[in-house]
Amino acid sequence: MNKAKKYVMLIIFLVLTAGTWILWPVSKKHLDTENHENRALSEFPEAAGTSPRNFISGLQTYFNDRLPFKNQLVAMNSAIDYYGFHSSSSSKVIVGKNGWLFYNDLQEGNPIACYKGEDRLTDEQLANIAATLETSRNNLLKEGIEFIIFIAPNKERIYQEDMPSYYGKPAEQYAVLQIYQYLKEHTDLRIIYPEELLRDSVLQYGESDLLYHKTDTHWNALGAYIGMEPLFKELGIDMPSIDDSGMDIVESKDDPGDLATMLNLGKMINPGKNDVPKGYNEHHVENEKWDFGTEFVYHASGADPRKLFMRRDSFGSAMSDILGSQFDNSIMVHQNVYTNDMVKEQKPDVFILETVERYAVGNLGGFLYE
Repeated sequence: MNKAKKYVMLIIFLVLTAGTWILWPVSKKHLDTENHENRALSEFPEAAGTSPRNFISGLQTYFNDRLPFKNQLVAMNSAIDYYGFHSSSSSKVIVGKNGWLFYNDLQEGNPIACYKGEDRLTDEQLANIAATLETSRNNLLKEGIEFIIFIAPNKERIYQEDMPSYYGKPAEQYAVLQIYQYLKEHTDLRIIYPEELLRDSVLQYGESDLLYHKTDTHWNALGAYIGMEPLFKELGIDMPSIDDSGMDIVESKDDPGDLATMLNLGKMINPGKNDVPKGYNEHHVENEKWDFGTEFVYHASGADPRKLFMRRDSFGSAMSDILGSQFDNSIMVHQNVYTNDMVKEQKPDVFILETVERYAVGNLGGFLYE
């Protein structure tokens, strides 16, 4: 390339680069500028006390985080990967079959390790988890509080047919199943893990009635309703089967969900449908507070007179309206803000320790009520 051509190419590059910064102030108010990454954007680096190399590196990160049309460029790249090559632009998202997306984050419970059975526990670990839970149960009983453990299955296990073929079938033995079996065999703790029930329902209903969101990590209200069937039985609350004549499934277009957002395809991807069960007695339930990061508070009339307290994670969201309608008073607190003092203040009759499968080892082994 001769010198003149090099100068022409440099000028074109500079014009295009400058043009994006010129157009951005005018265009950005009409475009998506939200931060879709699971982290805070970097701050402008401090010059004082910072080496030139670190300052330049921090400056580069700062401008990269605020690159004009960044979301649009990322979305275009994701769309090419997803629609053109049926692949994911994010290491945290697996593109499955039939429009299904699955979660793959090593730092957030590692659901693929759960799926493959790479998270199996030793007998000593199982015994320690059992001892901690028994201590919590005994301390709650001293205050007249029932204790029930509820584990929501991972999406990958329930919709295993829609996982990419190269993952194979899920492992027959894995940590949560070990915990469930160990507690059933060696303790009298009340534990519910409705994996088999949900799997049977998927095989029965297929795509006609969805139990989990196709482009989100969580189950929907229908999945929660079916999954809670053994929980209500354990609580002595009579709930109609989803197949009873008085029950109905209300369908609507689903929201894109967290997995679609991770791919920056929230506005492009087809999220499928959302299924919500109707027809059970809702006891004129009223929702006093619904804050995902803190607590859900419900009041009903003529429902179970016991007061319910649930320590929950994100899977408790789809459970909340249904569960809240079956108790006169209930509070469901997110695990990130939960303290034992809340239980002592609320004085419930029933305490549910809820966790999704991928967090179960830490949430069950790390919970201690004293």
